[in-house]
Amino acid sequence: MLILAIITYAMPIMTGRKLHDSPSNTFAFWTSNIGMIAMTVAFGIAGIAQVYLERKMGIDFLQVQKRLRFTS
Repeated sequence: MLILAIITYAMPIMTGRKLHDSPSNTFAFWTSNIGMIAMTVAFGIAGIAQVYLERKMGIDFLQVQKRLRFTS
């Protein structure tokens, strides 16, 4: 995210173009950040569930993987 922010800010300055502040830029910024937060929360919940099943309930690693597998 930091690299994308630097490129978004620095490229117009380096190329001599006007720095754009449009609604689509704001939308892209917020959706990217909300997506990163959602991904972090999802990984955190999955990690807590895996640790609980392996350490607290004493289930084998491969059995935990079978229980946590999503089927469609």
